[in-house]
Amino acid sequence: MSIITVTTNADSGIGSLRQAIASAKTGDTIHFSSTLAGKAIILSSQLDINKNLIIDGTGAAGLSISGNKATRVFELKTAPDNTAINVTMRNLIIANGKASGVDEAGAGAGIKTASYTTLTVENCQINSNVAQFGGGIFTGWRGKTTVINSEFDGNDGTAGNQERGGGAIATKSEGSLVVKDSVFTNNKGINGGAINSLLGGLTVENSTFLNNNTTAGSSGTVTSGFGGAIYTDGASAFTNDSMGGTINIRNSRFEGNIGAGQGGAMFLFGYALDKIVVEGSTIINNQVIKNGTGNALGGGIRIGNAEYTISNSTIANNSALTQGGGLWVAEKSPGKIINSTFSGNKAQGTDGTSGLGGAMMINTSSAGNIINTTVANNHAGFMGGAFWGQNQYVTVKNSIFDENTGGNIWKIKQHVGAPLIDGGGNIQFPPKNPNDSTDVNVTNSIKIADPKLGSLQDNGGGILTHGLLSGSPAINAGVSVTGLTIDQRGIARSDGKFDMGAFELSNTSPLTTDTPILGTANNDVVNGYDGNDIIDGVAGNDSLYGGLGSDFLNGNLGNDKLYGQDSNDTLIGSAGNDSLYGGIGSDTLIGVNATGITPGVGEVDLLRGESGADTFVLGDRTKGYYKNAGLTSQGLMDYAIIADFNGNEDKIQLYGSASNYQLLQSSTGTQILAGSGSIKDELIGVIQGGATNLSLTSSYFKYV
Repeated sequence: MSIITVTTNADSGIGSLRQAIASAKTGDTIHFSSTLAGKAIILSSQLDINKNLIIDGTGAAGLSISGNKATRVFELKTAPDNTAINVTMRNLIIANGKASGVDEAGAGAGIKTASYTTLTVENCQINSNVAQFGGGIFTGWRGKTTVINSEFDGNDGTAGNQERGGGAIATKSEGSLVVKDSVFTNNKGINGGAINSLLGGLTVENSTFLNNNTTAGSSGTVTSGFGGAIYTDGASAFTNDSMGGTINIRNSRFEGNIGAGQGGAMFLFGYALDKIVVEGSTIINNQVIKNGTGNALGGGIRIGNAEYTISNSTIANNSALTQGGGLWVAEKSPGKIINSTFSGNKAQGTDGTSGLGGAMMINTSSAGNIINTTVANNHAGFMGGAFWGQNQYVTVKNSIFDENTGGNIWKIKQHVGAPLIDGGGNIQFPPKNPNDSTDVNVTNSIKIADPKLGSLQDNGGGILTHGLLSGSPAINAGVSVTGLTIDQRGIARSDGKFDMGAFELSNTSPLTTDTPILGTANNDVVNGYDGNDIIDGVAGNDSLYGGLGSDFLNGNLGNDKLYGQDSNDTLIGSAGNDSLYGGIGSDTLIGVNATGITPGVGEVDLLRGESGADTFVLGDRTKGYYKNAGLTSQGLMDYAIIADFNGNEDKIQLYGSASNYQLLQSSTGTQILAGSGSIKDELIGVIQGGATNLSLTSSYFKYV
């Protein structure tokens, strides 16, 4: 196998990419001269590939291949002997493609593949491509496509106004699509603002979907506008085969996506024997508006016609204009919701008085189970702030229903429309209206008591939960659940006594209620007491002191200084350039607002653990922190300084695995670079304190 080097950014001729593709033999690799870094290859016509190739832009950071808003960038065709090909593209920017034509002829403006093609896209940016559908990528029949550590921004698949109109990626059928460690932003489609997957397996892991939308389909009266970020129509080769397929959404974040008709973030639809899995994910601040049918169902997720499991996930602050603010389920869909949180979702019409199922609507006669789930602070414009639907088929166990509301004038059916089946260990507050005999509780035998929930926040595990406050009647009050060994955050349920809800109180002290201590919008000095305090600086440039006890300090807005002082404290700088000092004890130091879209962007935070075995957090299980420069800059304006690292006792927590990072010795210390080479190296941290010759595979690095 040979390596061919592209030496010019000319569209054609000697040394061009077009010439390299033409002269390459099957199995060859195409590289680029470093002199092409930051330059663009502007095409007059698409680049055709009909052989196995690797095209790798590692040596030319920031190189883009542009369709100039006039032509498709790449088309992958069958080989001359009519066999399928295997192509890998790495470290490239594929941009401004335009695909013209009817149906598939106008699909895939960035990359289009033939049937059976195997395509791998790694460390690439695919931006601003416009097609009839599949703006960024269109994969052919039975194609196998893998996307790793790549970014898709501003792709448009609406031109054809078709059901297959995925904005960034659209697949044909009977193939598979795997997406890992990738980011989809500002893509537009008819169905699936980011991804439209047809009759094939879909796996999405550790990825972010932000501000994608399908409102271009809002005028449609059939399947149109569905799935602001992701749309699936089956997971297997046929609609009723003997095996089925799987739609997997794991450890991913969906925020700010907008759908029309059904599924603000995701429309996940399967067929017989298909399975739908949503695990370890955050679905927050998405919405679904009405399409031409007048429906707006499932502000977060719409699931249908297949067995589903939602586990260890948070569905929060989503909205639907008619039903199912967080979740809407229908057709033949047996399912389980386990270790999950529904908080602040809303189903409410523009009139303010209509809307059913603030958290969820489960409108199926298939059996459903809600287990160790927290449903709090959800609202429906009319009734069923927590739940609406086929109550007689849904069993709840070890679950919390707290402060859910319905806006009807009689103040009835605030939580549910009719009682669910009680599996034991459930709690509700407030109770049904004692002055109206038609009102109901969540179940006929549910415990009525204030569960004493903390606010929705990151209580560990990199995901938002409602913690149990001191004295909560939900502590140790659940029934046993076979096989459920952890809570939503991954904390062991190990004491043999189940807590109700998604949060299991660990062996450490519960969150306290005798504080919290709040600052103001000014520059405050706030002191804790002898207990386990919660201190929030609110705004301004604050100085927070934990005092005695295991304290929780959040600087919030401003450039803050946080001092944990005694015991094992958690210090969160949040926004601004913060300085964190752990003090005595084994402390956890987080410089950023981990719940933000791009935590750490524009910040330089100082983390000093001081004595004890401290943990410096530079990422959680869904994303890394201090990353914003994309793939073409080292991001020197935002990082954490770990000032006194001791490899004998401290740990540095990073997202992903060791292969995602590099260490580089500099005059200021050991730099932590996100990426394994070339254009994706971005500075996220500097380790000081005299530690040298560090290794990413040593035990003092913790990967989540």
